[in-house]
Amino acid sequence: MIKLIKKYSLAIGVVIPLVAIILIRNSSSGRFRYDANRWAEPSFSGSNILNPEDAGRLNGSIIIIELDKTGMVPEGIKGEILKIPPDSVLNKKQRKIIFKNRGPVLLHSADYSLSAKTWMVLSQSGLKNVYILAEDPDNETGKEKFRPDSVNKPEL
Repeated sequence: MIKLIKKYSLAIGVVIPLVAIILIRNSSSGRFRYDANRWAEPSFSGSNILNPEDAGRLNGSIIIIELDKTGMVPEGIKGEILKIPPDSVLNKKQRKIIFKNRGPVLLHSADYSLSAKTWMVLSQSGLKNVYILAEDPDNETGKEKFRPDSVNKPEL
């Protein structure tokens, strides 16, 4: 038996720590999930965006996270409103409140990109049932074709 252990000591010395590292990494609760295709699909399809009418029909205990001071949450949505700056969403206290909730979580901001970034962070943290609350789901920002300025065209 000792000869067998001595013969494979290098392999055992590498495999056991590697398996331990993998088990520790997979059991960690504060890690992000890396399946990019799965996380990007709702953004491309728009299934992570709700208008106020659809949000008003959601069931369960709703948490509305107001990400900026300028935005006003649309009326008609019943739920607990939390004013949390985007950089504090994953603080221990805020995270506990958000992840403890069993119903939908709605993100609201006057800046849609801020809501989208926060949605991605929360989704990758493992939170399910999180949506972006958008008053104008057909937002035209960024849908216009790029046309270069012809007035300042350099002469060749």
